[in-house]
Amino acid sequence: CGSHGRNRGNFSCVACGMASLTEDELWAHYPMFHVNHRSLAVECQVCKKHVHNFAVHLRNDHGPPGRGEMEAEAKAVPIYSFSLVVCRHPDGRFLLVQEFSNQGFWLPGGAVDPG
Repeated sequence: CGSHGRNRGNFSCVACGMASLTEDELWAHYPMFHVNHRSLAVECQVCKKHVHNFAVHLRNDHGPPGRGEMEAEAKAVPIYSFSLVVCRHPDGRFLLVQEFSNQGFWLPGGAVDPG
């Protein structure tokens, strides 16, 4: 996906239309402001590939992961440690984590980072 960081200010958000974003600004903007949007099947403005889940594609293939500056989630080394946490408030409410792309709410948990 070739143009990481080169097309400064040429991108716009597919969800809200915010314009003149750099690749890194789009990479940070989309999950911050559109966490509840359903998965979008679109042509990626950055690399021109047709993708079925824009949020995941943007997260893993562009910005710092696309340049190799941090791990992409899909390419991370498998870790077999996992945890779930149930947090209950004294008034009976539970703590839940809201997933991106309007995929629902879940108990906090996930892979345990090594170290």
